[in-house]
Amino acid sequence: MRSYLSRRPSALFISLAAAILITCAAMDKASAQGVFTQRLQTIYDGRSLDQLHIRVGSWGSGVCETSTTNTYTGSESLKVTPKDLYAGGRIDFISPFDLTPSMKAPDIYLQIICQFWGTQTTDALTQALGTAAAPTDVYGGGTPTAKQVRTVRIMAFYENGPAVECEAPISAYKIGDDGWMVVSFPMSALKGKTDLPQYRLTRLTITGDGSQPFYIGEISAIADSKPLVAESSDDLEVSKNYSIAFQGSAQSGASAVSYSWDFDKNNGIQAEAVGDLVYHRFTQTGDYEVTLTVTDIFGVKEPATKTIKVKVNE
Repeated sequence: MRSYLSRRPSALFISLAAAILITCAAMDKASAQGVFTQRLQTIYDGRSLDQLHIRVGSWGSGVCETSTTNTYTGSESLKVTPKDLYAGGRIDFISPFDLTPSMKAPDIYLQIICQFWGTQTTDALTQALGTAAAPTDVYGGGTPTAKQVRTVRIMAFYENGPAVECEAPISAYKIGDDGWMVVSFPMSALKGKTDLPQYRLTRLTITGDGSQPFYIGEISAIADSKPLVAESSDDLEVSKNYSIAFQGSAQSGASAVSYSWDFDKNNGIQAEAVGDLVYHRFTQTGDYEVTLTVTDIFGVKEPATKTIKVKVNE
């Protein structure tokens, strides 16, 4: 309990080692960021648009264009300049992209690897921009002049079927050490209300609720069946009226998650605070059980909880 009161190798070994090396070599870059997934289909991977048989353009008053300034894999990325959730970029497929194989199980996701201004670490920004400052259409004199994107919205258009939309806050996802974020939407949410015999993608639009440009480095269909695991601090001992920070995290794989906290299990589990980092002050002495609940916002995976015992003294 932490206190805050005053605040020669065998053939088997070689085989196992070889297997580990092969597995590690096969991991994609997203895996290095902590998202361990199996890639099923690749839609965009930084190659030229001609190679991928796609075109990009504007959706509403937004803009989508190729960029060689900030790339994830390959030689290019897609730069999307949104205006709002209904104006951004579009990707058109010269021949429909058949997503039908990826619609067969609930644990398959459309994964979009993005980089947003305001979410990168200083090292990631320096690496991405070199010695130059951020683009002048985003920052002027070091001060942001455009609204940061907080929510991403996508629309999938299918041949012989209705368009299906889905959105999520970027706070529900993880940021890698390189500043790229893995944004994923379950295919179950992109199927729509009516099952189609085939899900042949003709267009994909990607927008954001801000006006600052963001980059797309890769789009793929991936499988992720790992359950959610909630993580937080060890048991604590604190003084009454001492403000303490509770930090939550999760092994969430491709899932978009939210965090809620209950500070006294005795009166029932409630969402008394939300967010991965919250502060709470116990005003009465005694023993408490604090519960962190991590929830998949799309309901694909079962929620996970973590309990912290807190002893409060005078």
